[in-house]
Amino acid sequence: MKDLPAHLLSIVRRLQTEPMAPHADARVEEKRRTHRRAYLPWSEEETALLLELQAEDWSEADLSVLLQRQRSAVRTRLERLLTPSEAGRPDAPERAVQATTAPRLAQPTVTRITADLVAPHFPAWLALVRTGGVIQIVEGDEVVAVLSPPGHGASEQTG
Repeated sequence: MKDLPAHLLSIVRRLQTEPMAPHADARVEEKRRTHRRAYLPWSEEETALLLELQAEDWSEADLSVLLQRQRSAVRTRLERLLTPSEAGRPDAPERAVQATTAPRLAQPTVTRITADLVAPHFPAWLALVRTGGVIQIVEGDEVVAVLSPPGHGASEQTG
């Protein structure tokens, strides 16, 4: 496994130690014995982490261990967020249509970030925008920029 960039250590540690309520389904609890975060929804922060490490050529196996997810969950999440070539699967052109026409939310998720987080995590923010999310870049309490997908008016997303 590659060395984890220092700026991501605290995020990974928190994800790996975050308390979780037991799941009602015994099959899910069985999976969580080997993949602690199995069947949990992906947070925006976890998605950003996944995309940043994938861009640094981390393998699905290493991402699975680090994120405590099943390898198939890592692969599926990447396929939903990236084009096939970005996800390391140029042999699957039919998936390109699925990736670029992913369903968009009627009400996009709005994520507020400080300006200092834009550059180091830009691939992750771009992936969120591609799936219909809106990124508001803030300085203090003021929104100074908005990244939004085509067809979503930036002025409609602020506030």
